[in-house]
Order: sequence, then C-alpha cells, then structure tokens
Amino acid sequence: TVGGLVGSNRGRLEHVSSTAAVAGSSYVGGLVGENSGVAAVVAASNASGVVNGSAHNVGGLVGANTAGASISNSQASGAVSGVQMVGGLVGLNQSASIVSSQASGKVTATGSYVGGLVGQNYAYGGSTDSLIEDSAATGDVSGSGGVGGLVGENYTLHSNRSAIIRGSQASGKVTASADSVGGLVGVNRSYSSTGLALVENSGASGHISGNNTVGGLVGIVTGK
Repeated sequence: TVGGLVGSNRGRLEHVSSTAAVAGSSYVGGLVGENSGVAAVVAASNASGVVNGSAHNVGGLVGANTAGASISNSQASGAVSGVQMVGGLVGLNQSASIVSSQASGKVTATGSYVGGLVGQNYAYGGSTDSLIEDSAATGDVSGSGGVGGLVGENYTLHSNRSAIIRGSQASGKVTASADSVGGLVGVNRSYSSTGLALVENSGASGHISGNNTVGGLVGIVTGK
C-alpha cells in the first residue's frame, strides 16, 4: 500500500495535495494507497504526480476506496499506469462513494478494468452502494478488455447494493486490444437478484476503438 501522502487512510484528509511520483505494486495512489472505512474521507484534495503500479488497484489519487469510504471535490492530473483495476482517479471503488471529482491524466494498463476515472466500481455486500456522481474524466484510456472513458467495469454481485454512475461525463479517447469497450463504461453488469448496475444522466464524447462489443456509451450490458 503506497501513497504520495498516506499509505493507508482511516481518517479525514481535507485540503491536502501531493506532487510526488509514486510507484509500487498494488494499492498505489497519487495521494493515498488505500482509503477504507466509513470514517475514511478524502475531500477537496488533489494529486498531480505520475503513478505507476506493477499489479492492481492503481489510481491517480487513491489506489482503492472501500468499505464506506468517500472522496469528494478532489482531482488527479498525473498519468497512471498499471495492470488491472487502474483508474485516473481511483483504481477500485468498492462499496464507497466518489462525488464531484475529476481526473485528467492519461491512463494505461496491460490488463482489464481500466477507466479514465475509476477502474472498477464494485458493489459487494456492506451497508452502502458503490456510487460515482457528478464526476468527470478527460484523459485518454487504453487497456486490454473492460475499458471505459469513465469506468472500466460497473459491477454488482450477490448483493442488495447497487453500483451506480450518475451525472458523470467522459471525453477522452478510449482504446482496447480486446473486448468490452465503451466511451463511458466498458462493462456494466449485475449478477445480483436485488442490486443494480445503473448508469443514468451520464455521457461520453471521445473516440472509441476495440476488438468486439464496442459502444459509444457502454461496451456490454449483462444481467439486470
């Protein structure tokens, strides 16, 4: 767990920033490696350094935002690279929230679930939905499969909670070497009987290219 300012955050970070270049394996972020728990808050903060992870959960601001944690009014502008679950702002957003935040850096991954803002938005158990609201990504994005201008995969599994993208935009070029590529979301899927994988009041304007299941908004929708 590696962050430009904090490795693992369980408290409140507000009006803080980092310009440091950050490198590590998994849970790597330009500001925070892992932001986890209902008391974990990142607000009105930013990171501008280049972030490089050799594995998964790599983000320009936070590597993984989980378990009721929140990010709001924050930005990341550095280039981000990794393997899987790689995002311009956050690599993995699991049962947590991202509101009124932006990413502008180029995002590059060799694997899947890659997004201009978030690599994977994943609702799994817990007491909260996985929410991305009023946020945006402008950087170019490239990866293997499950690649989106905003979110690589929006996903809920065995949960009464939902993975929600609302009021958000993407404008970067999106390129994938495999399948499931979208201007906004690469894969939108729900394997839950009660939870939803929901995209509403959101849009994309970037150029998209991939091998199969390529969409201007969403590459592939499965389940509910």
